[in-house]
Amino acid sequence: MSKRKKIEKKNKIIVISVISLISLIILIIFFKWLLFDRIVERINLDLNSEDAINVVYKTNMYSYFDYLGEYKSSSLSNQEKLWFVVETDDLYDKTLNFYADGSLVSAEDVVEFYERYFGDDEIKNEDILCSIDNKPVFVYDSKDGYYKYSDNSHLHGGISYIYDKYSYPVSVKKVEKANGDILYEVQMKKMFGDYCTDVCGITSNFYGTYEDSLNKENALISSYEYENWEEYFTSNEKIESLYNKIKDKLPVYVYQFLYDDNNYYLLSVKIKEN
Repeated sequence: MSKRKKIEKKNKIIVISVISLISLIILIIFFKWLLFDRIVERINLDLNSEDAINVVYKTNMYSYFDYLGEYKSSSLSNQEKLWFVVETDDLYDKTLNFYADGSLVSAEDVVEFYERYFGDDEIKNEDILCSIDNKPVFVYDSKDGYYKYSDNSHLHGGISYIYDKYSYPVSVKKVEKANGDILYEVQMKKMFGDYCTDVCGITSNFYGTYEDSLNKENALISSYEYENWEEYFTSNEKIESLYNKIKDKLPVYVYQFLYDDNNYYLLSVKIKEN
């Protein structure tokens, strides 16, 4: 066989091998989609149904992620996971009480708390650090397995928060995948009041994102436009009338949950513009 024919044969083998490899990858992707990722049913739920009400309520418990905007649970740093536990407990549960004088918080309780919201996603017990100066706010005692407020910590109370925040569901979808997973997708719009670090009165502005509230920019509605501003805070219906004035300008927050063992575990949050 001539040298030229040998080269042509070798090139032909390479081409066939590459084509075969690409075909195999395509087949693997196809069968993965067919057997696991393929959506077999998608249902738009009535917002007043029990399923929709339950999962919409669950979104409130993840308000810590207003700070982060878009995220996936797999991309959270361990410090963000620990702060989620601290601040979500401080806002809602009040069972761990990290900030209570002399409080010792069990490391096992921290892990259990996190798994209650994220399932089997891993969290590591370690000192919980201030994001500003990287000093411990809560010191982890690995020997005895508990956290305590750092004696050497600078002044660091509970989170500064946005008060008068209102959330309005736009849609709730129930999705069943080929592998049997059940997902819920909740689309929400939110009005964020003014960022508050001390004693809070009635907010003077509403914004579409946490970041805008923090930076005090892009207010969508302001008190100076109204002579009877305080009256809007006397009922949910009146507040909703403010929402209806600006809802077309608000971004949509999309929450995706995995439903498993009668609980909803957050997978991701993203923000999409209208």
